[in-house]
Amino acid sequence: MGCRQVRLISNILGYCGKKLNLTTHNTFVLLAQVSKWTKQPPDPLLGVLGENVSLEWNFTLTGNDKIFDFRLEKWKGFNSKDIVTYQPNGVVRVSAEFKGKFGMATNVTHPAFILVNAETNDEARYCCKVSTKDGYDDRRCTNLQILGKPL
Repeated sequence: MGCRQVRLISNILGYCGKKLNLTTHNTFVLLAQVSKWTKQPPDPLLGVLGENVSLEWNFTLTGNDKIFDFRLEKWKGFNSKDIVTYQPNGVVRVSAEFKGKFGMATNVTHPAFILVNAETNDEARYCCKVSTKDGYDDRRCTNLQILGKPL
């Protein structure tokens, strides 16, 4: 869940969803959801060997936050790589390692990433990460499994 911390004077109150966490030292941190996700791929997402796979998320930002960027990340174990990064000024960057392998239909709050010609080594955890101009991040993920072509 995307949460944020806000320091209020000398008290910290932890709030994320319906949980309320009080910490010691009489300090409060307010944690609030950065974005509301209205669509995300199933988990696991099943792709077919040799075919294109669509990874789609929809979100809206809460409060007055503005998007700094959003990106598709590929996770294997504890290591992640940025695949595609989109900035609201329309700039889309595909990392050199993934050029020709991934594309994106650009829409500010409805990212649709396309994996071209799925291979077994494309199996991984893929996350859509949204970053705001205030420096907060939120992400949703799915595990991609590649199946052989039906006969």
